[in-house]
Amino acid sequence: MRIDKNRVIRGGRSSNSYKVTTENVSIEDVLFVTIKKDDDDKFCLVYQIEGKDVADKNSVHFYPTENGVRWSGCSAKLINKNGIEKNNGGIESIDNINPKSKLEPIGKLILELLHEKDSSICQYEYSPEWLVCSPSIKEIEKHPIIKKVYSKLTENKVNYVVDNNANIKKQKFDVWIGEPYNFAVEFDEKQHLNSFRSQTFEFYKDFTVGFSVQSYKSLCAKVIKPGESGFTKLKSVDKLFPPMYQGAKQDNRVRQRAFRDFLKDYLPIINGCKPTIRIPYTLIGKINNFTSDDLKKIRTYIEEYLCDK
Repeated sequence: MRIDKNRVIRGGRSSNSYKVTTENVSIEDVLFVTIKKDDDDKFCLVYQIEGKDVADKNSVHFYPTENGVRWSGCSAKLINKNGIEKNNGGIESIDNINPKSKLEPIGKLILELLHEKDSSICQYEYSPEWLVCSPSIKEIEKHPIIKKVYSKLTENKVNYVVDNNANIKKQKFDVWIGEPYNFAVEFDEKQHLNSFRSQTFEFYKDFTVGFSVQSYKSLCAKVIKPGESGFTKLKSVDKLFPPMYQGAKQDNRVRQRAFRDFLKDYLPIINGCKPTIRIPYTLIGKINNFTSDDLKKIRTYIEEYLCDK
């Protein structure tokens, strides 16, 4: 998910260090920081910071310099300076500095496989109203599997209490193919494949999926030990996934992620949509610039699950 933050360098300020809070930035996010000056209307710098670089930090800092700013605590990429994109391939306006999504090549590939010319039906970081983080009591009474999966992930130690904030908060699909197809595509990076995720698959025989559960289970043997980083421990409070152990080391972020991934598979089905297609990172490695070989592998993989779309 894209997260935007803004900071203003103030000329009369005595301290030359500026803090950017990152406590709510997860490994899946991309942080964009826009920096301006209160005494220079033309000054504008936009930096891109990968979530994996700051997920275990509460904040990072930058220091104004003669030529811009210097960052501390992270690797920040300058992508725009004073309205001009910093790009080896040339210059274009700030409106075009980012593609719709790093998964745009996959979206285009799917449209091609569907022989679909209307590109507007393909959306990225799409959040339908029903893709909640915390289903209502009414919903779990109607669909008991939700409570069963939750109880499994929390070892029957936590009562399911509706978190109104989480119920309002929506998840986002990586790629959404709209009418007349109505299905999502998720690219699962390493942090999504572990023993907690494997536990959710025990319940997948009760509904249709768009990937091989057996293959995914074989990828989820890793046991994640409790830790203090943003990979394992929630930085903010989630009533559904409180700390499970005494002390600072926790794994409630891993449990929460597994539950939310289950919801991304199950909620489309009960809302009249088609099964979510999942692509494991092991198919091509990390998401970066997709090579032609990467796209060939994805094409071969995804064709099997597109046949019923």
